[in-house]
Amino acid sequence: MLLATFNGADHISQQLASLFSQLDVDVHVIVRDDGSSDATLEKLSVCAEQYPDQLSIVCSDGVEGSSAGLNFIALLKMVVVADYDYFALCDQDDVWAPDKLRAAIRKMDDTQSSGYSSNLIAFDNGKMKSWIVNKSSEQRKFDYLFQSASAGCTYVLDRSAVTHVQKAFANPIGTLPRSLSHDYVVYAICRSAGLRWYMDYEAYIFYRQHMSNVFSALPGVGGLWARFKLTKSGWYRENIGVVSKLVKSDTDSNAIFKRFDRFTFMDRLWLAMNCSNFRRRRRDQALLAVIIFLGLI
Repeated sequence: MLLATFNGADHISQQLASLFSQLDVDVHVIVRDDGSSDATLEKLSVCAEQYPDQLSIVCSDGVEGSSAGLNFIALLKMVVVADYDYFALCDQDDVWAPDKLRAAIRKMDDTQSSGYSSNLIAFDNGKMKSWIVNKSSEQRKFDYLFQSASAGCTYVLDRSAVTHVQKAFANPIGTLPRSLSHDYVVYAICRSAGLRWYMDYEAYIFYRQHMSNVFSALPGVGGLWARFKLTKSGWYRENIGVVSKLVKSDTDSNAIFKRFDRFTFMDRLWLAMNCSNFRRRRRDQALLAVIIFLGLI
């Protein structure tokens, strides 16, 4: 498991306990800390004493870090693919159900998939509420160019998937932005390489919501408004730019990227009219179409 940490002392012990309680799998956790200034490293060290053969700690030393996305990309680049059969991405503040990895591996084996993602159960202890985050809609032809498969903390990858990610980042593409969405680019790399990806409608992760979340999981209108603000901030366009440099492009995807680069009125009109191929859920297709047509992306 690849676990990215930064000032996660409040919840890291509970998360690690859930990771080491996984059923019917041999677990090894590789933690990369991105310069925590709280007690995260101390708590990790205590856990490493309990599980000396199952927990490895790497400190960033200021290299390739400064955001959760860059931290995860650094982990994926450094892991030795031959040492493991599967690779799961893991946030520092969630809680995993005991059968999370077992279920993911079974689904991947049954469907011959190289990538896996699932729904989540978001919870907010402060507000005493929980809700399902539904990410498992039917895949679209080019959805990987415009959205992630789910929250990255649900991802499980096989050796082929991680190898493709490492190859994609082996070529120089310039400085990566701090806003980089690792779940977005990992999904894009895998799908563009022709790898099969399974989206599970079940939920095996309790997705903690708090003030420090990089991305929240607000339901309903609140979630739509949050995605609109994120898109308008330039995050979307910045990540599309990174994806365009990383994926294996064919004629159709190259044409899409060129339209985003030009972004003339006719380009915006064409992109808006083709949003049914870009996002999985209808309401997200409609929202993206409006945003693109109005030039707000």
